Amino acid sequence: MALSRDEILEYINTNQIITRNFEEKCLEPASYDIRLGTEGITSSNKKIVNIEELGYLAIEPGEFAVFTSLEFFEMPNDIVGNIGMKSKYARKGLILLVGLQIDPGFKGYLTLRMFNTSTQKIVLSYRDKIGMVQFIKLNVPAKKPYSGPYQEQLTIPPEDISHIIEAEGMTMGNVIKSLQGLITSINDLKNSQENLRKDWEKHEARMERHEKRIEWIFGIILGVLTVIFTIFTFIQ
Repeated sequence: MALSRDEILEYINTNQIITRNFEEKCLEPASYDIRLGTEGITSSNKKIVNIEELGYLAIEPGEFAVFTSLEFFEMPNDIVGNIGMKSKYARKGLILLVGLQIDPGFKGYLTLRMFNTSTQKIVLSYRDKIGMVQFIKLNVPAKKPYSGPYQEQLTIPPEDISHIIEAEGMTMGNVIKSLQGLITSINDLKNSQENLRKDWEKHEARMERHEKRIEWIFGIILGVLTVIFTIFTFIQ
């Protein structure tokens, strides 16, 4: 059964579920909004940035981003969390690529992974609401709560950083930019061809006027020569 706002708050007040950076304004009727934390990395810059100092994290078209949540979670053994995406960013084209569950017993900041499927850069502001968690109460507490490698996680895991840093070749964002550049070049070429066609038509029109002028002058000269020849013949 999903916990209501008041039930979530009861756990919070006993120092459970969220123990750092909790804000009551992030509580929804049956969920809690996750906010953008202090660390982030994208597949374009390939280095950790301090989002708190920078103020934002920009995700280029077709690129991946990994970042931490602002909230620190300490899940009780009888609670599991289901992670979802805020519709505000889903409508812009962001896809959440993350384990969609917070196991009972987990302690640490969440590492969230997203992919920008749109053709526009998407900017996430520090402390912005980028996801949500629905908390489900188990009928029986977990006998073997989470104790994996991400326990007590404070920063982005090294393997996530390595996956982005070691990526070779063009990123999807670069591919999209290249295609956009190619389309622009094709359009420029079409415009150049159109301009050349118009210039050639103007040139042909000028040549036609010159030909008519030459024909007119030639006609006059021919007429004058005919008159001169006729007079000369008459005199003879």
